Amino acid sequence: MSELERIAMFMGGADSIPEFLSHSAGRYRHQTAVEAKQDGERLQKTYLQLKSDSDALSAAFEARGLSQKHVAFIGGLSYEWLVAFFGVTGSSNIAVPMDKDLSLDDLVTLVLQADISMLFVDSSMSHIVQQLRHSCETLEVIVCFQAGGPFPSIAEFIRDTRCSEKLRSTHVDADQTAMIVFTSSETGGYKGAMLSHRNICHNIICSVYLAGIEAFEPGGCTVVVLPPHHMFAVTSGMLVPLLFYGLTLCLSGGLSGYLSSIQQFRPSVLFMVPMLVEGLHKRISREAARTGQLNLEFFGGQLRTIICGGAYLDAEWVVKYKKLGVNLLNGYGITECSPLVSCNRPNGIISHSVGLVGPEPYCRVRIEDDEIQVQGSIVMKQYYKDCKSTAEAFDQGWFRTGDLGYLDQHNYLYITGRKKDLIILKDGNNISPVGIEQSIERHPLVDQSLVYADGKKGGETLAAIIHPDYDYAVNNGYTDVRLALDELIQMLNDNSPAFRRIRRLEVSEKPFDKLALKKELRAPTRITREKVNHD
Repeated sequence: MSELERIAMFMGGADSIPEFLSHSAGRYRHQTAVEAKQDGERLQKTYLQLKSDSDALSAAFEARGLSQKHVAFIGGLSYEWLVAFFGVTGSSNIAVPMDKDLSLDDLVTLVLQADISMLFVDSSMSHIVQQLRHSCETLEVIVCFQAGGPFPSIAEFIRDTRCSEKLRSTHVDADQTAMIVFTSSETGGYKGAMLSHRNICHNIICSVYLAGIEAFEPGGCTVVVLPPHHMFAVTSGMLVPLLFYGLTLCLSGGLSGYLSSIQQFRPSVLFMVPMLVEGLHKRISREAARTGQLNLEFFGGQLRTIICGGAYLDAEWVVKYKKLGVNLLNGYGITECSPLVSCNRPNGIISHSVGLVGPEPYCRVRIEDDEIQVQGSIVMKQYYKDCKSTAEAFDQGWFRTGDLGYLDQHNYLYITGRKKDLIILKDGNNISPVGIEQSIERHPLVDQSLVYADGKKGGETLAAIIHPDYDYAVNNGYTDVRLALDELIQMLNDNSPAFRRIRRLEVSEKPFDKLALKKELRAPTRITREKVNHD
């Protein structure tokens, strides 16, 4: 029996999320599925409890006649978020996770664009919900993840629904859309990638094949630190460890608490973006300077593997973690591919590569005009109600990633640059600079603008160069142009999520060649064949 056949058999042949949850609950039953700190106490839920709570929500949807509805998720990861996710996808509804830190205008745009009729939201965000209701007439049902909010909690929604305690045996078709996940458009808007149950389940197979079927022992744990509106967090960070490996998902409560959660829960594996990989190592190094020992005991001593994705990772970090006894497995993925396309394997790490390509027929990669293109059952079919973007994204059935690279003779993938006009920060956020520049240039005081990742701060924040319209300034009484531009940037920042804020502004007295400067400042870190071969 091949390794792929073993993986599929271990999954019980599941090709939908509810089917896989049911199979995993039957296998891991009374093991702890989710653990979290809640109100000063540790909350623990078994696999059977998670399935029971999710089934109850699915049954409530069925009893209310809610099917094929687009359901938005706005809030941080919690046990209730997971119950809602499995309850929605298990009842033929479609989960649409959204970044809770987006501006109200952006959230309104996404709710309308995705035809959202139902919303799950953190009770602490009730002020936003009221404004969403006013702006979005499509919203029919609103449920709070937690009790104590202005709308019914999940428990109250279930209690108030007259339905059987047992979930019906409705079959969820594998090719039905399970999620709509938004990604940035090069023009400054958003595109909603429609991912089916089959897309996601087959990506789980690819992920396990690359990591190894016996990579992690059931009963271990991982601390979930990535926000749940990213597919890397959903597929790789939650579904793979939970449903396949039988690992406990320990919820950190967000990025601010992830270090203390790692200390408390002692994970054996973490799923991270480069910013967190670098931050964790710096914390370890500071502790080593204090104690005179470079090791992982400060973080529980169990960490053996970190799987990194979401943005470019310098190869030096692979070497640094190896000295600590930790395999840092760098990978590559994209939302439209559910997301994992390639990843280094524990017994086959090439530090400058983003790893071995996932197995056929689930994933195939070709290089056309230096662009990485992907085909297979992990690839979405289309963007939601966006025929133009869908047509532009495919070349005779191959998804065009917009990333440049090449394959070696062993089918390992290397990234050499980007074709798309997008900025990818180290925290994994994709940003369209064009949209920000358009907002800046709407002000008549601005003649030109260019937004880029600020290399002086490790590429983790945005900077802008602006050439003012000095004639307009003189004719309209501007005596301090710099102050006026600072105020403009501050106004835009106040209406933007933290990752999309301009942190540094440079004023150019002379007009600049935008195309040439863009090539210089937005040039991605490039990995050349010569560098790889030399190293």
